[in-house]
Amino acid sequence: MSTKKGSGLPVLAEAPANDDTLFIIDKSDIADAPTGKTKKITISYLFTGLVKYDDVVANFTGELRQNDSPVLVASDLGNSVQAHDPATAKTNQLTNFTAGLQYNGNTVLDTGDLGILVQPYNSAIPTQTATQQEMEEGTVAANRSMSPELVAQAIAALTGTAGGVRTFTADGAISAGDVVSLNTDSTVKTISAAENVTVNQFDVEITNSAVKPWQANIVYDSVNNKAAAFWVDNATDDPTVAVGTISAGGTIDWGTPVSIASGVDCYNCNADFDVANGKFAIFYDDYNGANDSYGIVGTISGDTMTFGNPQALTGTTSALGDSCHVVYDPAAGASAFIYAETPNGYGRAQVGTISGTDISFGAEATYSSAGNVIRANGACYDSSDEKVVISYEAAGNNQYGTSVVGSISGTDISFGSEVVFASAATKDVDCAYDAVANKTMVTFVDDAASDHAKYIIGDVSGAAITFNGSEGTIKSVDTEEMRVVSNPVTGTMGVIFQNNVANDAEITFGTIVGDSASFTTPEVVKNYTTTVDRLSICYSSADDKYIVTYDAGGGLDSGLIDYELTTTADDYIGIAVEAISDTASGEINIIGGVNAQQSGLTTGAKYYVSSTGALTTSDTGRPIGRALSSTEILINN
Repeated sequence: MSTKKGSGLPVLAEAPANDDTLFIIDKSDIADAPTGKTKKITISYLFTGLVKYDDVVANFTGELRQNDSPVLVASDLGNSVQAHDPATAKTNQLTNFTAGLQYNGNTVLDTGDLGILVQPYNSAIPTQTATQQEMEEGTVAANRSMSPELVAQAIAALTGTAGGVRTFTADGAISAGDVVSLNTDSTVKTISAAENVTVNQFDVEITNSAVKPWQANIVYDSVNNKAAAFWVDNATDDPTVAVGTISAGGTIDWGTPVSIASGVDCYNCNADFDVANGKFAIFYDDYNGANDSYGIVGTISGDTMTFGNPQALTGTTSALGDSCHVVYDPAAGASAFIYAETPNGYGRAQVGTISGTDISFGAEATYSSAGNVIRANGACYDSSDEKVVISYEAAGNNQYGTSVVGSISGTDISFGSEVVFASAATKDVDCAYDAVANKTMVTFVDDAASDHAKYIIGDVSGAAITFNGSEGTIKSVDTEEMRVVSNPVTGTMGVIFQNNVANDAEITFGTIVGDSASFTTPEVVKNYTTTVDRLSICYSSADDKYIVTYDAGGGLDSGLIDYELTTTADDYIGIAVEAISDTASGEINIIGGVNAQQSGLTTGAKYYVSSTGALTTSDTGRPIGRALSSTEILINN
């Protein structure tokens, strides 16, 4: 090994190896000698338990000793000493709390509890767990922590009364378990909601009476704050569009209709608005020649629309009947073109991607086969799950109401399994997504129940949709031409339909609560001696108005509708412990209280107050508390 000379003694340049010679100085024999004596030993005589040299860690294979006594042996590993595991090692670093804290799969704390059940950390105030004595004596300090189950007990200890309970006088009869609001005179009453529907303008002509529209639908342009009405002109068979502008005074004016494609034999025309590109993705078919279906890009300019070059969809012939639909997927930056292919009626779809004023298509995919799809289908986009939902009448399966979920990836779309939502003959199926409730409402005409207007609520998870509730009735009369649209801010569903008994067009507004929905009394928007058909509806977010189009016997007309909801839910104060008669006094659970007058709650779930006073897991902006059991809710907001 290499050495260096120093005062005549070699100096080791690295760790010694076995049998290396070490020189040592021994001054014990010659006390006055400045250098002492030199002796030699070999490394083999050194203590063999060397575990560390120059900060290099050595493997532990024998005993670890201190003062020649063993303090750790290999057999201790896995028992009193655990082997190091970087995946489970505890660190000294702080981890940001950004989601729910769970124990055994159940949420015990989420960010909404901070500042209420849990106070932000303050290093100047050490936090300790409240003792039972402190709670019993009512001396719980501000720096003490308690579990949610002990909050009510703590309030009871501090106030000397039942935790989170106060006596109020009722303004009107109150049932046990009702959410109540506080009046200015300190009385309480059940939550009330008032809805007002106003038809601001109707019979605004889009086309003259000489033009019979076919397949009408209306789409909102959120970039230019315009509406585009699409239809097939029966006089020319051209797909046609007109641009509408809503004025500050609450009226709508339409530009001159323009042909999207001339000299074609069109039966279907539909579109959706591509927000990222600020353009419309338009679908139309042509039964002339090759019977192809086409996509084309439309751009609003003033009160008209210009178009790019048409592009044939790949691998298909014309769409069947009134089955086409276009749905824009903002996460994918593309649109799903959905249709039933002639002549076999297969349910097909492909992805259209806009670039400039051109559109290109990916491969064709099948969502239903064996002649399964006929008549109108509906489609919508679930922004939470980033999926496309298609709902339709499945002719190959007894016309049962059916839904399927599509996933766009690049230029392709794939589908999950078909799910039946109505085991009876259906027609005029449509759907819309409620971003507030995170649920999809499917509307349909029940052909097996005298054509009554109905709905059902669906939940999307992955590539599947489930219908956990039962179908509900919107109106028990002979109906058709039903269409639905959602207000993306409030989640309110606007549903328009044709009442064949009264020969009028009616509109109602629905609010999803759980797996059901409540609707306003249908309002007549226009009555005619003949049928009112070709109904369509969209929502203008900039003007907070619903725009409807219809054909009342010649020509396409439009109208503007206002929907206003006022509620006392924003003033809620708690939940009734007991039934209270009008003007009588009774107990109300307020913050910190546990109300045990509920049913069907999901343990651990966070609940909110709906506009009608119902408890819901949908975020309405009015949080009230967390369920401790199926019948109990802790009021902590």
